[in-house]
Amino acid sequence: MSHSLQVYAHGADNLRKVDHLGKNSPYAQFSLDIHEKKPSFEKTAVKKHAGENVEWNENLTISNFSPSEHNTLYVEVLDHEILADAVIGYAAIPLRQVAEAGGNIFRGKFNLFTSKGEQQGNIDLTIADLKPGQDAHEVSSRPEEKGESQIDTTHQHRIKALVTKEHVSEGAAAAAGILAAAGLAFGAKHVIDHKKAEEAKKAEEASNPEP
Repeated sequence: MSHSLQVYAHGADNLRKVDHLGKNSPYAQFSLDIHEKKPSFEKTAVKKHAGENVEWNENLTISNFSPSEHNTLYVEVLDHEILADAVIGYAAIPLRQVAEAGGNIFRGKFNLFTSKGEQQGNIDLTIADLKPGQDAHEVSSRPEEKGESQIDTTHQHRIKALVTKEHVSEGAAAAAGILAAAGLAFGAKHVIDHKKAEEAKKAEEASNPEP
């Protein structure tokens, strides 16, 4: 039987503001393999309008974890949007920190990075290696340490692709809005021109009454 990886998402702070019309509605997602074309993720709930600081306090379990094969936990924090979700931050967390911790459980505050590679924000996680048949750990009372996180090149390429998708969606929505506005303006002009023509016709009839 394979191990499982327990990821308890406590929260995040100092997140980059990406929602330009209101507050971020952030969620976090986690994967052990980002190199697949469509990676699978375990996700927290969306915290609507939480802003730059968020608490999830949510326990997730990633199955089929192999300590000898999986050496990195990939983390992404996104803002939930109607069209394409916006990337807030991401990071690759070396899992040797868990293997080297007492009881194979580690609580840390990890740096997040922007798509440009700049450090912005932190995420607070407890990560544990669960052996077959082992129950999830109680995590609330464990002390928090400074965790190590980094940028993985393949992960960064994925993040940049997500940012591009977001910008394309925003551009398409803006273009649709412009076309809709232009359509409304054309319709309004047509109504006004028709009304002016009727008024001119009435004025002409009034000035030239039939004998």
